[in-house]
Amino acid sequence: MVHSIFPTSSQMAAVFRFIEENYRQPITLCDIAQAIYLLQKTEQTIGQIAESIGYQDICHFSRYFRQFYGTSPQAWRNEHLCCVAAS
Repeated sequence: MVHSIFPTSSQMAAVFRFIEENYRQPITLCDIAQAIYLLQKTEQTIGQIAESIGYQDICHFSRYFRQFYGTSPQAWRNEHLCCVAAS
């Protein structure tokens, strides 16, 4: 049996999944931290915030935000602005 020196397509897919899962997360954390700041300190729309931190698709941004905070950006803003206004 001849062994190829090149990885199979499934091996390459596993490598790309690993890279995406492990190297995108720090960038996403920085993005989300910037989004939190903008949600608190500005009146920009969610779409404007998403665009300003590099997301062209608001759904993609909202998905990442929900992954970290368990709620949508708008719900997070509403909850935290309510608490700030009550203080």
